[in-house]
Amino acid sequence: MKFLAWANFIILTLTFAVLIWYAYDTHRIANQTVEANLQPVVLRSGFIPSWDMIQFKIQSGTITGQPIRFTVFKNIAKDFNGYIILNNHKYQLLFGSQISQVQNPSSVASSSGTTLTYMPTWGWMSPNSVILAIFNPDEYQSVNGDNEIYIEYKDIEDNTYFTKEDKNFSPTSGKR
Repeated sequence: MKFLAWANFIILTLTFAVLIWYAYDTHRIANQTVEANLQPVVLRSGFIPSWDMIQFKIQSGTITGQPIRFTVFKNIAKDFNGYIILNNHKYQLLFGSQISQVQNPSSVASSSGTTLTYMPTWGWMSPNSVILAIFNPDEYQSVNGDNEIYIEYKDIEDNTYFTKEDKNFSPTSGKR
């Protein structure tokens, strides 16, 4: 009789432990699902055949060169900032979008005639939006490192993510 009571107690204790573990694991999976559904996906769009093709000149408020394009593929992304490393020079990226077609002293006209305001950080972009990036070729920091493009951005809950392209234009993305 005592043996059955102890066996019953052990079985109930093990069942309780399994239920606690199951609840914890279910909660963890639910949090991962919510995070995955909120995470924005921002990737560079367009084809760049070589790093030498990324060149900009800004003279008298006019830019020559094709801006680097990023597309927001999933969810709202906000607080964009980033840099590009070209030939051991690190440049801060300046971001603009079609919604920044305003006239002010810091606006830059592209060779296509579009005038955009470019800023070191960008507020937010909705899904399926394009954000453009340039850099000032005269303002750089000398670094030792391979060529890369790096941007950071946040989701609507202030989680920080990044997208990085290495010297071979291979993208990686993740949470920071």
